[in-house]
Amino acid sequence: MKKAHSFRNKYKNIEEIPEEVLPDTWDWRNIDGYDFTSAIYDQAACGSCYMAAMIQVIESRLKIKYAGEKNTPKLSAQHLL
Repeated sequence: MKKAHSFRNKYKNIEEIPEEVLPDTWDWRNIDGYDFTSAIYDQAACGSCYMAAMIQVIESRLKIKYAGEKNTPKLSAQHLL
């Protein structure tokens, strides 16, 4: 997680980060072997694709915020609908 937060800890805002120190690629699916994304939901034919997408983004943000802890919460699109 230290690698994922290195720029946030060193620079106050995005404009201060020199372009030459940015990596050429960044993939949240594999940061030193940890996947910060959430599982892909299959909403079938219920028509709630907007809710499934929102839940996946929130789950990923929680994984990033809580430094890759193994027990980040799984959210329910059905509960929100």
